[in-house]
Amino acid sequence: MILTSLFCILSGVFVEQSDEQGYSVTYASTNICGLKGSFVDIPCTYSYPSGRQIIEAFWHLKQGKVDLSLDSRYQGRVEYLGDEVNNCTLQIKELRDNDTLEQYRFRFITDASQGKYSGSEVSLTLTDFHVSVSPEPVREGDNVTMTCSTTCSLSTNPTYIWYRNSQPLSNSHTTSNTLSIPTFNVRVDAGYYSCALRGHEGHPSPSVCVLSCWSVTYTPTSICALKGSSVELHSYYTYPRDQTIMKTLWFITWPHNREPDDLIDDDNYQGRVTYTGDNKNSHTLSISNLTINDSNKYRFRFISQEGGKVAGFNLRLSVADLQVQSNPAAVKEGDNVTLTCSTTCSLSTNPTYIWYRNSQPLSNSHTTRNAFFIPSVSYANDAGYYSCAVRGHEDQPSPSVCVLSCWSVTYTPQSICALKGSSVELHSYYTYPRDQTIMKTLWFITWPHNREPDDLIDDDNYQGRVTYTGDNKNSHILSISNLTVNDSNKYRFRFISQEGGKVAGFNLRLSVADLQVQSNPAPVREGDNVTLTCSTTCSLSNNPTYIWYRNSQPLSISHTTSNTLSIPSVNFYKDAGYYSCAVRGHEDQPSPSVCVLSCWSVTYTPQSICALKGSSVELHSYYTYPRDQTIMKTFWFITWPHNREPSDLIDNDNYQGRVTYTGENKNSHILSISNLTINDSNKYRFRFISQEGGKVAGSNIHLSVTDLQVQSNPAPVKEGDNVTLTCSTTCSLITNPTYIWYRNSQPVDNLHTTDNKLAIDSVIPEDAGKYSCAVMGHEIHSSPEMILSVRYAPRNTSASVRPSGDLQEGDSVTLTCSSDANPPAHNYTWYRKTENETSLQGRGRTLDITVKATSCLLGVFGMDELYHCEAQNEVGSKNSTAVRIFLPVPPKDSLRTPAVVGFIVGILAALVAGALIGVALQRGALAREVRNTSTEAVQATTAGSQQAVQPGPADDTYTGLDLTTKSPEYDTLDTAAQVCCGASDYENVRAQRVA
Repeated sequence: MILTSLFCILSGVFVEQSDEQGYSVTYASTNICGLKGSFVDIPCTYSYPSGRQIIEAFWHLKQGKVDLSLDSRYQGRVEYLGDEVNNCTLQIKELRDNDTLEQYRFRFITDASQGKYSGSEVSLTLTDFHVSVSPEPVREGDNVTMTCSTTCSLSTNPTYIWYRNSQPLSNSHTTSNTLSIPTFNVRVDAGYYSCALRGHEGHPSPSVCVLSCWSVTYTPTSICALKGSSVELHSYYTYPRDQTIMKTLWFITWPHNREPDDLIDDDNYQGRVTYTGDNKNSHTLSISNLTINDSNKYRFRFISQEGGKVAGFNLRLSVADLQVQSNPAAVKEGDNVTLTCSTTCSLSTNPTYIWYRNSQPLSNSHTTRNAFFIPSVSYANDAGYYSCAVRGHEDQPSPSVCVLSCWSVTYTPQSICALKGSSVELHSYYTYPRDQTIMKTLWFITWPHNREPDDLIDDDNYQGRVTYTGDNKNSHILSISNLTVNDSNKYRFRFISQEGGKVAGFNLRLSVADLQVQSNPAPVREGDNVTLTCSTTCSLSNNPTYIWYRNSQPLSISHTTSNTLSIPSVNFYKDAGYYSCAVRGHEDQPSPSVCVLSCWSVTYTPQSICALKGSSVELHSYYTYPRDQTIMKTFWFITWPHNREPSDLIDNDNYQGRVTYTGENKNSHILSISNLTINDSNKYRFRFISQEGGKVAGSNIHLSVTDLQVQSNPAPVKEGDNVTLTCSTTCSLITNPTYIWYRNSQPVDNLHTTDNKLAIDSVIPEDAGKYSCAVMGHEIHSSPEMILSVRYAPRNTSASVRPSGDLQEGDSVTLTCSSDANPPAHNYTWYRKTENETSLQGRGRTLDITVKATSCLLGVFGMDELYHCEAQNEVGSKNSTAVRIFLPVPPKDSLRTPAVVGFIVGILAALVAGALIGVALQRGALAREVRNTSTEAVQATTAGSQQAVQPGPADDTYTGLDLTTKSPEYDTLDTAAQVCCGASDYENVRAQRVA
């Protein structure tokens, strides 16, 4: 039996609907008043039998049970502010008149078989603000009363805000809806008046002009249009009667210090914008062929001949394209499927939607609703790719969405946050064509190049913690137990068919978090309002119940779905202690404890410091202790010797005159060290001792003292490199320093920068020098100088001869190779060039040559040779120009002595004799071959050709002895003699030999 009861709680009437099984929905009111164009909250709570879990919770219209957020008329305008526990508050934004035509119901579904329940209906009434003025019309000196009125009551105790010329009046925040102006003054009070409700300042009333006014209004103030369509933006403007309008325009941006640009001149709108209007009070902007980039805020402006210039506020245009969304997202055969043709805003034209399957329009698809329902979907009748379009824009349909017969993998949900030590299930749903048979399913993390991914179940890091469950048809679940923080990763599902199909889904992100208690404020002082938060690095996905502990004992009020614990006006006696939290079901894994008030503790802020050598530093500690203790000593130390108290740092010889302490001796203490050295880098600890015998030392605060070093990248540097010099430290300075650069001890111009880098583009040798850096305020502690050496290949390479001048045979000559290079050339190579041939002569910076004339069989001759060197270093090489070594040719008479001539004749005779012996041997072999030939063959040959067997004069074996003939070998010798000795000398030798 349904029971309906009314409750009057405080100033609101609450309506509860329930049944005998313990299901109920309660509304603050069943008739809600909302502000047109703004938003409204519909407060709601619900209950159900304990032990049940909420599967789904949503709002819907009285007619139908489709989630309101999927309805095209409410797309992007509704937000569920409730939860899946007991809060079901709904917020509707951008309220419009059509919203009042519907009745709204909340529905929830539990895990019980009959656990489905909808509340009663809630109606919505809309109002807007109107300012009425009394008296009407207003004259100067009148006592004026303005009233901000609505047609229904917006809230119990609204606060009104009044504006003049769009600026809030200083005394305008009031619970009264009236504004009184005694003795109205034109100069002080004239203008446009409007009102708004606190919390809804973005939706003020239309302005009312009191006396003389300028105005611009838009109808409507926001428009949603479809990509590719056309739209009209309407403005209405007013002005004093003594003005004549000479120019009207629309614009988007208003540059500083100049008039805005007319939209009609904007290149992005060329050919798509037209203006229409009467140049009196109305003006319309039309934009055709809309694009997503046309989404913007548009403003109308008009200018009078008398100099009046007025611009309206914003008219928002949103351009949307279509998307098909499926519910459920992963469709199985037999599901009741709802496809929604959604946009990012609610189309202003009340469109008619057309649905397509496999690009063909469906016969029953023309509807003013953006949803398409497929009951009990089947492969045979319904599988395919679905899309939608708006009538009149059929050429711009939405992208297609596959239903059933497709290769796909989807995850529900797509990201999960789980608690360290718990277990988690990762759900995948996959589809494939009906002619495929699935033979393998797996999950994996990484996909190596050029091979199949490794099955997660075989991963050593997951051994014994991973299980798979699924029907090998469409669903597959990965379960991981005993989660660790290292299990945080992106997981992917993959399936393979017997027919060769292989598909892998995208990423399902798993985040594993542990618990931490955070205190606000920190540290805590008695009397503070303290909030402790049981935080995780991600939002746990299972709506956990938190348990709070003090000194390891659960607090009686600690079981809550909220992760915060509030302690108002914290008290030492009642609240002090160590606090921790846990999640129900995982009580064995609580967070680390946090101390509130009565604890022995030392904290540092910050816990590590990096400071510059030569500067000063402060190390801050904050310490707490029980209230019954009196602190008698505080100090800092570095080392703690075995079996005795540590030594006070202020007594350390290495810190004499450089250490001071400051603090209240109650909770804070500061160590100051001046003139820091590198040796001051250390771990420092604060210690305090009470009169009652309490002794506490904090853990370490790390001080790092650094000096500056200049580093070069690249290193080494060669000419043409882009060089970056970095002023580096061994730790990160905490003071956000400004760096100063020096070259050869002189500051580099304009290089005071918070960036610690100096860039030298395309470096040249002239950039070389000694570079250093410093931190502003510590210029006397600059870095050591770094020598920037620019390497370059040898240049200006030259070869020189010593001695120079006339040379005589037997002289020694030294060739020297010189070049300019960095690093200096380490390889020198010498070459000699004669006619078309270049030959290697030696290596080394110098080359020694003994001058001597060229000699041959026929005599001694002059010398004329070219030498050059190649210098080479690690960067490159360079050749020198050639130098010439010249020795004149000796006189020809020196070649005609009897000794020389006789020697030459002897050599020639030996060569000729050798040639004659070779010819005789060849002819003897031929004669033996002829004698072995048969008699018949000889006779036949003789008969055939008597001439063939008669030796001629040229075949005689001794013909070669005739010195009047020359063999080819002799021709060669003749040529060589001419080349070496000259023609005239050769003729002399030859004449002697013939005689």
